[in-house]
Amino acid sequence: MLYKKNRVNFAFVDGSHDYDDVMFEYQFIKQKQKKDDFILFDDVSPGRFNGVVAVVEKIKFQGEYNVQLLTSSSERGYAIATKKFD
Repeated sequence: MLYKKNRVNFAFVDGSHDYDDVMFEYQFIKQKQKKDDFILFDDVSPGRFNGVVAVVEKIKFQGEYNVQLLTSSSERGYAIATKKFD
């Protein structure tokens, strides 16, 4: 039986670091989220994974999500994007 998930309350994006790939994943996930659902982005690390950084910056600019940046070291960062509205 094929199971189709209509909502994604939480997603962890960790894979390709290419801008187009990360943006594709984000676009897919955001269609299935409602207010207060969130996405955790791995490798939000300027100078190392600029594709991920650029997607997170664009998400902040668009304003549909509150974005909180987290740093675990000088070489490792994360972002939590929480959807503001449906």
